[in-house]
Amino acid sequence: MMESNLIKRLQQKTVLLKLKMKVKKKVMETIREMVERQLKIANDEFQASKPTHSPIPAPKITLVDNGPPTTKPDDLPEEPLISPPLELFITPISQPIILSTIPPNPLSKDKGKGISLN
Repeated sequence: MMESNLIKRLQQKTVLLKLKMKVKKKVMETIREMVERQLKIANDEFQASKPTHSPIPAPKITLVDNGPPTTKPDDLPEEPLISPPLELFITPISQPIILSTIPPNPLSKDKGKGISLN
């Protein structure tokens, strides 16, 4: 009888271990599926954030021949290539600078003292 109880317990433990293994396997599959879904969502968001329009093409440069120049270089007027010095633009002041004195403030404690601008 003891042997039969022992066999039953071993069978129960075996069944429990098999169930645990199935649960672990199912949990691992679920985790893998969740990770795959999250990766797909992240990849889709990344692809959606990329610009969908094609880049603007560079402008094409086309050379145009208008014939010979209308003015010969020798016919151009002689102009200075450098702007004149600054002192040529400064004009002297023709009016004299008037110096004045500010009268003393009658409400001030410093009677008789004025400010002179010299």
